[in-house]
Amino acid sequence: MLWLGAVAAHYNCGGIIPAPMKKQIVDLHNELRGKLKNGEVDGEKRKLPRAKNMPQLEWDCGLESEAVKRCSNGRINVNLLGTAGYNDDTILRQS
Repeated sequence: MLWLGAVAAHYNCGGIIPAPMKKQIVDLHNELRGKLKNGEVDGEKRKLPRAKNMPQLEWDCGLESEAVKRCSNGRINVNLLGTAGYNDDTILRQS
């Protein structure tokens, strides 16, 4: 139970996504990135090369809030990205 409390505190920044789901999203991405980092991902003919720099991802509550604001009308506003970038599935912020 203490572990769940620590998890909730780390991911508890409001929004519509529950803290346990945020943790699950980050954990899954880091698990898949770890496989690439360790050279465990199958390519078409052989394993893909190990990643040289594959840091762990962390949930960014500020970025979550920014994404919610930009998507509030059902479309992402890409004209005001500033230091944030995005692709169709991801929004990133440089630190």
